[in-house]
Amino acid sequence: MNYNDRQHFFKYTTSETAKLIVGSRKLRWSSPLLFNDPFDHQTGFAFPFTGKEFSEAFLETSLRVVYGDAPFEPPHQTKYCNMLRIARANRDRWPREKFEADMRAAAAEMAGIFPGLSEELNANLTERLTRSRVLCLTERGDNLVMWSHYANSHRGVAFKFRRLEQLDHRFLIAQPVQYSDEAVSFLGVREYINKLFGLAEHDLVPRIWDLAFRKHADWKYEQEWRVHVALLADNDVGPGYSDDEEPPELFEAIYLGCRMDQACAAELVQLIRERLPQTTIFQAQKRTAGIGLDFVALG
Repeated sequence: MNYNDRQHFFKYTTSETAKLIVGSRKLRWSSPLLFNDPFDHQTGFAFPFTGKEFSEAFLETSLRVVYGDAPFEPPHQTKYCNMLRIARANRDRWPREKFEADMRAAAAEMAGIFPGLSEELNANLTERLTRSRVLCLTERGDNLVMWSHYANSHRGVAFKFRRLEQLDHRFLIAQPVQYSDEAVSFLGVREYINKLFGLAEHDLVPRIWDLAFRKHADWKYEQEWRVHVALLADNDVGPGYSDDEEPPELFEAIYLGCRMDQACAAELVQLIRERLPQTTIFQAQKRTAGIGLDFVALG
């Protein structure tokens, strides 16, 4: 993935989680299976064609390749194009009616098994994508809805993380989540046929990554960025999360919620000054006029 150009990221937590993070300097990277969105990483591809449409296109292309006058010289090698090349070279050695009947039977079988194959593909993709650890971040530290949803109704905190280019920190490869009402689409039927027959190249990898960075439009208010780290096949998935220690200089500032209890705030401030002495502490306050937050640095 490409490096982003963001100078800061934010993360909202409860005060209890903030104490754990400050005390250990560890952030929790979770399996998508633990996310509050049951569709995240788990929707699979939407197929824009039916099994019948695929089988008809497969049959039409096969017959045209084998019996057409135009030369068949696919630029890419696949098992299907090799099979058709052999059939074309031997097309005069068997009755065309028999070949067409066999191909129609094969196409009908494809139509029948297509739903199961597409479900199996999506199940395999989900298994692979969720065998991972993901850290979710956001662009802003003053999002009122995020303060309410993820910082215990403004009783928690928001962490501000700085860019650590000199350390080649993992946050440099964070990518933005894309929000849409539509699922990620598989190839169109003609694109897929051309790929199978070696007539065109269509890289599915970017579409697979889209599955890991796509959420429903209802989540757009989060303005989320995330880092996705795949686990190796032989990794033990364990409890579904990993707590990874971060360098102290990552923590540029910590913002205390405007509703945080005074005793809790005092305890957290003391802990920050002991464990992250270079981190600036801000206290959020409700604006006296209008709707919003102001942040006052604590001396």
